[in-house]
Amino acid sequence: MAKLRILVVEDDAIIAMEISERLKRMDYDVTGIVSTGEEAISLAIEKPPDLILMDIHLRGEMDGTEAARQITSHVEVPVIYLTAYSDQETRERAHQIFSYGYIIKPFNDQQLLCAIDMAFSNHALHRKVKESEEKFHTLFEHISDACFLYEISSDGSPGRIVEVNDAAISLLDLERIELEGTEYAQLNDVCCKRDFPDYMKRLVRDGDVRYEMILVGKTGRRPYVEINAHFFNFHNRGLVISLAREIKS
Repeated sequence: MAKLRILVVEDDAIIAMEISERLKRMDYDVTGIVSTGEEAISLAIEKPPDLILMDIHLRGEMDGTEAARQITSHVEVPVIYLTAYSDQETRERAHQIFSYGYIIKPFNDQQLLCAIDMAFSNHALHRKVKESEEKFHTLFEHISDACFLYEISSDGSPGRIVEVNDAAISLLDLERIELEGTEYAQLNDVCCKRDFPDYMKRLVRDGDVRYEMILVGKTGRRPYVEINAHFFNFHNRGLVISLAREIKS
C-alpha cells in the first residue's frame, strides 16, 4: 500500500525539518517542504499531495489561508493549519477557508497524528457526501416532471425554493433566478391557497402527499398539475421534493 503523501508549508526551517522527521517516523511520505504560499501553490498543483500542513503566518505577501484557498480551487485536498497563536482573530482566519482543523504550536506526536487521522476521515466523509449530492443533482435534472426542492419547517410551513430543474422552468415559463430563493407558497394560485396549509401538514406527518393544484407562471400561465411531494431531513434541515405533472384537458 502506497504511503500517504503530505506537503509541509512552514517558513521556519528548523520547525519544518522537525515536522518532516516526525511525519517520516509515522510512515508518511513528505512530498516537499516549502516556506511561502506561492511555492505551496505551485508544488501542490504540480504534485498533488494527500494532505497539506499549512502554517497560517508565512513570510511574504501571501498567508496560509490565501494559499489554501488558491490550492483548493484547483486540487481537492484536506488542509490542516499550523499556528503559534490561539486568539480569536487567528481562529477566524483559519475558518475563512474550509479546512480540516488546526494545531497550535508547539504540539506533540500524538496531537499531530490525531489531527491527521481526523482530517483524512473527515475528508473521506466529505467526498462521499459530495458524490451523493452529484448523483442527486444528476437524477434531479433528468426527471421529466417539473421538480421543486424547497425548505419546510416542522409545523408544515413551506419556505424558500432551493433548486428547480429545467422542466419546472419550462412549466412556468420563468427563469431559474426568478424561482430559486423565492417562497414556494407563492407559486400557488389564489384559489388554491386555502387547502395548501393542510397539504403541508399531512406531508410532514406522513412523509408524502399527493394533491392537485393550480400554479402561477409568467404571462398568464396557470398550469393545473398533480403534485407528488416527499418530505425528508438532510443535515437536520427539513426539505421537500415536489414533482408536478401537468394535467391537460
